[in-house]
Amino acid sequence: MLKCTIKYDTIKENDIGVIGTQEKLSWLGLSLIFGAENKRLWEVYEHYENAVSAFEAVMKNDVPNLNHNEIEAVNNIRKGYAEDIYNFCLKNKIKLITPDDSCYPEKLSVISCPPAVIYCMGDELSLCNSKALAVVGARKACSYSLRVAQKTAYDVSGYDVTVISGFANGIDTAAHSGAIEAGGKTVAVLGCGILYDYPKGKADLKNKISENGAVISEYPPLSPPQPTYFKVRNRIISGLSDGVLVVEAGSKSGSLNTAAHALEQGREVFVIPPHDIF
Repeated sequence: MLKCTIKYDTIKENDIGVIGTQEKLSWLGLSLIFGAENKRLWEVYEHYENAVSAFEAVMKNDVPNLNHNEIEAVNNIRKGYAEDIYNFCLKNKIKLITPDDSCYPEKLSVISCPPAVIYCMGDELSLCNSKALAVVGARKACSYSLRVAQKTAYDVSGYDVTVISGFANGIDTAAHSGAIEAGGKTVAVLGCGILYDYPKGKADLKNKISENGAVISEYPPLSPPQPTYFKVRNRIISGLSDGVLVVEAGSKSGSLNTAAHALEQGREVFVIPPHDIF
């Protein structure tokens, strides 16, 4: 996995710390061409002064060895796809956070293949809390594990710790709900677009999370979930956190994948012992 070095000396900010439209569209274009968690994006970026020049080089076919999917994405962008997504986000009050932004989470800037674009609904500053704990686990968890997740999230929220999770059914939902009940901040990292109704019927919880933190994704707002998206997003769950708590998980689960990312990123990993902690 490739670790990037974000060129903060090329930042162009106004007085509220948001970079200009050209820079945003360039990062957006690069993310659409190369996709999520793609080291190729960062390999290309390292050869240019900033995202604008890197994006222009790709669009001019100055970058060698583009594959079929990347060429197809370039053609879609030439048809205005990036501008359509950008304008859709503006209309729906979805923020685009890119690596040149002052609010881009420092914790993410040092992980392997950080997201080039974070689509955000809610308070982007909640991504930058100095204390954050990821709480992850099974979708079909037992009642005891659900209670542990909810209680843990509730308790750590009292210490100004942001609770990070993946918005899935089961442990994730219990963790988000516990933080909200405590009046704390929580961040949901999705494996689909932030306006896609998944898990189905949880729009109210998504809105509550955005009011008490943020809902984020690196996929365009209406993107449906794909099996690969969830493992890809797990590096963000662990990357935003100082530690990851695994409450209940199967031997080949996404939760253990998140724990593996956490270990790679130098985060602490915690587990619930196999007896009743209450």
